[in-house]
Amino acid sequence: MARDLPMDSGFNVKSILALLGLLLVVTGVGLLLFFAYLVFQIIDAPQDVQIVQYIMEMTEIDGPILNGKFVVPMEAGQAGPSRNADFEIEMSPEIKTIIFLFIGAIALSICVNIVRIIITAGSAMIKAAGPEGGISVSSNKRDSSRQDHLHYKRALEEERNRR
Repeated sequence: MARDLPMDSGFNVKSILALLGLLLVVTGVGLLLFFAYLVFQIIDAPQDVQIVQYIMEMTEIDGPILNGKFVVPMEAGQAGPSRNADFEIEMSPEIKTIIFLFIGAIALSICVNIVRIIITAGSAMIKAAGPEGGISVSSNKRDSSRQDHLHYKRALEEERNRR
């Protein structure tokens, strides 16, 4: 007698979840490798990186960054008009490089944190699609650690009672 078993196509919810999780992990690792390569290129040869060229073109400044006048107050008891003092602030290439490195480090940190979240979500999906759904494994671990804690607590109480 042959049983009529339903044909398993292989695409159930757990396998789709595991596949999606694997896709997220692979994408996250690929993005991290791309960011690492981009940082290496920026350090090694910044003139060859298009985004660095674009930023340098957009921030090319001729002349001072800030200029203006401020009033220098006269000391008490002195006569005469208050004096105006001119000032100008210019940005050296070294300061510009430091500012861009700081902004770049912040942007890279934000991108890496986003990729870390993507990889964490992917690994959580893979764990959830595992044979036990991932939830019962952690609850069993919590239960066993609680039992160990209670066993240790009882042993301490017995030791105190003996004294």
